[in-house]
Amino acid sequence: MAKVWKVKRIEYKTNGTNGTNEIDLVAFTITDTVDDVTCTRTDFHHIEPSSNGSFTKMEDVTEEQLLTWVKAKMGADTVAHHEKKLDDMIAAETTPPRGEKVFS
Repeated sequence: MAKVWKVKRIEYKTNGTNGTNEIDLVAFTITDTVDDVTCTRTDFHHIEPSSNGSFTKMEDVTEEQLLTWVKAKMGADTVAHHEKKLDDMIAAETTPPRGEKVFS
C-alpha cells in the first residue's frame, strides 16, 4: 500500500498577518500498510504567512491543497524523513529490534 497523508486538524489566526482565518499550523498523519502491518505517524507543520499578502482562508481550503502546501514548505528532505520514520515503525513491528525470553 502507498503512504497516505491526511490532515487531522488545522489552526488559524482569526486576524492573521494577511487577513482573517489565516492558517498557520497543519497537523497531519501518514499511514502505510506493509505485510498486514499498519502504522500511523502523527506530526504537524507551521505555515508562515505569505510575504506577498496572498493566502487562502481556512474555510476555502481543501485537504489536498493543505497537503500540497505542507509538503512544499517542508521540502523533499523533510517529507522523506517523515516517510522513513514510518518505514522504521513498520520494520520494528515486523522484526522487533529486541526480544525477551522468560525462564521458569
